[in-house]
Amino acid sequence: MPKTVDPEKIYRLFIGSLLLQEAGLYDESYILAKDAYKKDPKHPFVCVVVANCYLRMDKIEEAKKLYEAAWDVFMDDLLSGGHDTEDESGLEWGIFEIVDNLHEARLFAETAAYCRQYLGEIDYEEDALYPRMLNKLGYCCMALHEYEEAVDAFGELVDIEDSAKAWDNLGDARYTSDDVEGALEAYREALRRDSKLAKPHFIFGLIAASNGEIQRALAEREILQGLGEEDMADMLFDHIYDNEEIDEEISEEMEKDLSFIETMIEDMMTNPRKPNKPKRPNPFYLVPKQDTGVDDSRTDE
Repeated sequence: MPKTVDPEKIYRLFIGSLLLQEAGLYDESYILAKDAYKKDPKHPFVCVVVANCYLRMDKIEEAKKLYEAAWDVFMDDLLSGGHDTEDESGLEWGIFEIVDNLHEARLFAETAAYCRQYLGEIDYEEDALYPRMLNKLGYCCMALHEYEEAVDAFGELVDIEDSAKAWDNLGDARYTSDDVEGALEAYREALRRDSKLAKPHFIFGLIAASNGEIQRALAEREILQGLGEEDMADMLFDHIYDNEEIDEEISEEMEKDLSFIETMIEDMMTNPRKPNKPKRPNPFYLVPKQDTGVDDSRTDE
């Protein structure tokens, strides 16, 4: 006789597990997630929270298998239509939770592959998640040194959002693809939209110092201090006075500084700040159970 699944109980276990994950309590979260998974191993939301736990337990292949199962259900449901706004927000949460956790685990190739699939199947006009997936793809391509694709992703994002952060990211992508002039243009556009962005000020300060423009570099340092970015201000100060006494070697120092900028950009792209996520699934919405291909008999002790 088949087991009877209680959707409300599954949801309570799921949301409890998710809240514990958001508090960083993955061991405790796994207890609830495992219970939910035993009761309904075909539920995509449950697969996601279990997979999140697996990533923290270094069970990478098990996590990837569950993410893939959940992804297929989410995408099939999203592409089939027929869901209302609350339904769609739950699907967006599930989709973004997968790519965000894979990205956080530094599985950049897997994250990029999911982003490419999503962007290839969804039209921007119909989907609020599209810009976030573009942004995530750009970050992953930077981490993978696929700079041309990163430039394309952030360039499309600029066309959609025209935000300071999008221009800032485009500047990073252009810089690491050796388009220094294009990068500086993008950083200027970023500062026009938000003069409090720290990194463009830091980069303009480094370049000014390398060119012997000490007063301009000091002005950028003062801006960084005003923004509370003391670490960047101190690093810039060091570069200013490293360069001030060696005018005849400015080109060599410029090359050194540009390499430093590239390293900094790469670090920021591989360890980005956490983005705002789509809201959690509505308690009254549970994706209809479908056969995800996950073995029902599986249990974890």
